[in-house]
Amino acid sequence: SDGVEKLTLKLHIPVGVRNESRLILKGEGEETPDGRLGDLIVVVKIKKNNIFTQDGLNLVCEKSVSYAELVLGGQVLVETLDPNSNRILSIPSGTKVGQVFKVEGQGMPSVENQKVRGNLLIKISLDVPEKISEKHKEILSELLKIEKKSDV
Repeated sequence: SDGVEKLTLKLHIPVGVRNESRLILKGEGEETPDGRLGDLIVVVKIKKNNIFTQDGLNLVCEKSVSYAELVLGGQVLVETLDPNSNRILSIPSGTKVGQVFKVEGQGMPSVENQKVRGNLLIKISLDVPEKISEKHKEILSELLKIEKKSDV
């Protein structure tokens, strides 16, 4: 009716494919005047991910931790591309906001060599709660008094 032919094709997306990559399906395009079938070119558009951003083969994510975890140290759960391989990251005491931790081999695989993978880079940020309990407020007020005394 509208001159458009609807066609469903199965397409193999290689591991580690990049945004704007072109995949060529031989013989799946329009027929040429001499009867040969042309190629179909598929341009890959990668959907944004809310957890990771990509930097080459490396994946970067931000992990929000509390002030107490920065000062005292602690452990946080870190997501990876494979939900079955999520990791526990140990945050040492005295960790600074903006500090980056590296998890080897948990980044993107290389298209050319599947055995080569980037790293997962975890950037630490501070989780500042909007609402806190009275007990929390009490403890923070006491802490503020201690910190003010050490500054004078």
